[in-house]
Amino acid sequence: DLAKAIDDRLFEVMAALFGGGRALPSLTSESRPITKAEVETEIKKYTEFQKKFDRRMAAYPALSYIIVPTKAEPNFSNLDRWYQRDEGKTFGVFKVYQLTQKGAAQSDETPAPPR
Repeated sequence: DLAKAIDDRLFEVMAALFGGGRALPSLTSESRPITKAEVETEIKKYTEFQKKFDRRMAAYPALSYIIVPTKAEPNFSNLDRWYQRDEGKTFGVFKVYQLTQKGAAQSDETPAPPR
């Protein structure tokens, strides 16, 4: 998904990775183009992050709610690995889900922050 978002030059993704001025060169007079090597590096870093992501990381900080647009709900498969969603409530063009950490009932301990 990240590679496709970069290929599609989605501003939000490009700005998050490379800064707004590089994502949209017209924002600054001193912009330099984003190189293929930089894109490949960011995709590699994200892939490594995904491989290391675990329950402890998902629990810190703990999420209580997620708000999504009703007409374009995302794929929740990663979120659903770590959290249980309620049925959700619609408020205009948004839907709000209350979240509960999976496995939280087995332990009263708050997970230590990831390093």
